[in-house]
Amino acid sequence: MTTLNENEAAERDHLIDSIAAKVVALRLESPVVFLLESHKPLSTLSHSLILLLKPLASPLFGVTRTQALLSLLAQRENLELLMQKIEIYSAAR
Repeated sequence: MTTLNENEAAERDHLIDSIAAKVVALRLESPVVFLLESHKPLSTLSHSLILLLKPLASPLFGVTRTQALLSLLAQRENLELLMQKIEIYSAAR
């Protein structure tokens, strides 16, 4: 596990918050949590695949978004944080 400085942690938290809010706004909580749960064992593979496809994904989604997705998938605990945030936002709705 790598330690993040305050700026990186704030960026990660902002990204997780925005993704969770969008998922709850679209009412896709159950399918997204199911996919994230099933994706956890493959997160390292997904990170490597996105890293490999970064030159193709960057023009489509933007360099910033692609890099943010890479940093989110780099650690499994980020997926756990995202699922927790989705559940919190869903319960508050």
